[in-house]
Amino acid sequence: MDISLKAKRGLLAVVRQFGFDIIKGQRTESALLSSFGINLIFDVGANVGQYALNTRTDSYKGKIVSFEPISSVFNQLKAKAKNDPAWTTLNFGLGDYDGTASINISEYSVFSSILNQLPQLSEQYSDSRYIGKEEINIRQLDSVFNDYYSDGDKVLLKIDTQGYEKNVLAGAQASLKYVTCIRLELSFGHQYEDELLMMDMINILQKDGFTLVYLEPLKHTLNGGKILQADGIFLRL
Repeated sequence: MDISLKAKRGLLAVVRQFGFDIIKGQRTESALLSSFGINLIFDVGANVGQYALNTRTDSYKGKIVSFEPISSVFNQLKAKAKNDPAWTTLNFGLGDYDGTASINISEYSVFSSILNQLPQLSEQYSDSRYIGKEEINIRQLDSVFNDYYSDGDKVLLKIDTQGYEKNVLAGAQASLKYVTCIRLELSFGHQYEDELLMMDMINILQKDGFTLVYLEPLKHTLNGGKILQADGIFLRL
C-alpha cells in the first residue's frame, strides 16, 4: 500500500467519525458551478490564479473577482488574467476591517499568511518558512461586495487565506446572505496561530445558514501519510 493510499484511508476514517463520507462521481467543481448556476466567484487568496484557471478549465464562463495582497504574487496573477475580460484582479486582502496589515511571506508563496506559523507546518514543509514581510491593504468583503454583485447573481465565495478564513467571514456578514456556496480550507490540526479547526468552522458556517456537503483532501497534505487540511464545500440549502 503506498503512502498516498494510506493517507486517503486515514482521511476517510476521520471524516466518517463526523458523519460524512467521500464518494466518487462527477468532477465536483464542474458540477457545482453548473448545477447551481454560479455566475460570480469571489476568489479570496488567489495567489497566482490557480483556482480561477481551474474553473476556466471546467468551462466556467462567468465573472471572477480575485484578491491577492502580495505585490509580487499579484503581478503574476494580473498577467494571467489580462486576456480574460470577465476576470478582475485586486491587489488587496480581505479581513474583518478596512485598513492595513503586515503579511508574512513564505518561500513558497501559497503558505504566506497574516498569522504566525506554528512549528509543525515548517517541519512538514520546509518551503513554508517565512522569508520576509510586506505591508498590505486589507478590506472587508462587505465594503466591496456591491461593486461586483448584481441582483440575481449566484455567488461562490472561495477562501484560501492560511488560517485567516474566520476573519474574512467576519468581514462578510452582510454579504453572506447573497452567497450560494462557500469553498474554503478546513484544518484538522493547528498550523497557524489563532486559526479555527474544522469543527469550529463548520459550526460557524452552520449558524450562517451553510451546510457542509463535500470534503476533499488537499493533495499537498498527503505527504508522509499525514492529513493536515481538506477543502470543504458548503451550500446554502
